[in-house]
Amino acid sequence: MVRSRHIRLLLLPVLWSHALESHTKASHRQVVSLVGEDCELPCSVDPGSNVRVLQWSRPDLDHYGYLLFYRHPWVRSHYQHPDYRARVQPKDPGLNHGELSLVLKNVTHNDTGTYECRLLLDNNIGSKTTVYLTVKDVNSWSEEEVSTTRGHLAFPVATLLFLLLMMIMLFIVVLKRRATPPQQDLN
Repeated sequence: MVRSRHIRLLLLPVLWSHALESHTKASHRQVVSLVGEDCELPCSVDPGSNVRVLQWSRPDLDHYGYLLFYRHPWVRSHYQHPDYRARVQPKDPGLNHGELSLVLKNVTHNDTGTYECRLLLDNNIGSKTTVYLTVKDVNSWSEEEVSTTRGHLAFPVATLLFLLLMMIMLFIVVLKRRATPPQQDLN
C-alpha cells in the first residue's frame, strides 16, 4: 500500500507533464541578468484563470526535480530540485491575478540555460513558456549591450509620453472650442 502510494507520487509530475503537452500554447522569452542579482523569469496567464498545475523546470538538469511544482492549492516542495531550494519563489506567492513569474535569487553562471513554465488551467488548456536566461558578469557587458538593455524601455516610455502629449493637446482644443461662442454671420 505504502509502496504504491510512493510510486504514484513519483509518477505524478510525469503524468502532469504528459497532460500539459496536449492542448498547449507556447511562447519564448529572453532574459539577461547579472551575477549575484535576483532575476525574474516571466510567465503569466489571463487574470481570473484558475491554475490547476504549475511547473517551473529546467530541461537540461541532470537530476530529477523542478524549480517549483504547484498543484492546486499548494506548492509541492518535495519535488523541488536541491540546487534551487531556498533560491526560488513565485513573484506572486498566492499565484493570483495571472502572475506566475518565478524569482530566481542570487543567480550564477551555472543558472544560464533554458527554463520552462508549464501550466494547466481548469478548462484543460495548457500553456508553455520557454525562458532563455543568460547570466553575465558586470564587467563582461559591452556598452552596446547596456544601451540595448536600457533601450528596451526607451521606446515604450517615448510612446507613452507621445500619447499623453497628444491627449493633452486634444483636451485643450476641445476646451477652447467649448469656451468660444460660435460666430454669427451678419449678412
